[in-house]
Amino acid sequence: MSKITCFIATTIDGFIADELGGVSFLDNINDSGDDYGYTKFFDSVDAVIMGSKTYEQILSFGGYPYANKKSFVITHRVDELKALTTFQDTIEWPIEFFGGDIGPIIDKLRNDGRYEHLWLVGGGSLVKQLIELGVLDELRIFVVPTLLGKGIPLFDQVNSFRFFTLLETITYAKGVVELHYDLRRW
Repeated sequence: MSKITCFIATTIDGFIADELGGVSFLDNINDSGDDYGYTKFFDSVDAVIMGSKTYEQILSFGGYPYANKKSFVITHRVDELKALTTFQDTIEWPIEFFGGDIGPIIDKLRNDGRYEHLWLVGGGSLVKQLIELGVLDELRIFVVPTLLGKGIPLFDQVNSFRFFTLLETITYAKGVVELHYDLRRW
């Protein structure tokens, strides 16, 4: 069964993006010269999972950063998002779109046998759903020393009480702190 890890940045007040989905709050830390363990983590994953808003935000960046990884987009707007994907034939791994009940979709991906490690790229709604289903294995949160005041929250109205086991805390340049949690053990 595949392991699913959420590797994500958030502001101190818990937002992963501004109200329009922008992540300019990361600009201040991206010039530090540190990749915050991203390259090592990215090399460890076989495929990425994301929601529709995250996918659309990534498309606005220009190039597709996960071209050499299998990508799964979970959305209720499958046909609409497929139409946005004009670069599909130019990448090695196709992007698959799934709609419907998220539980069976995640079970299918976890039990596929081809993927040992899946990265939950975002967004907040999908993170919430996977936590509530009990299928998110690890959470690696990079807390950026910035306040947005409003935006897209990392944890939007989680409906269950959970404890996580802290595995590691790393402090990086510019005050970024990584909190690495195991969600399977308490």
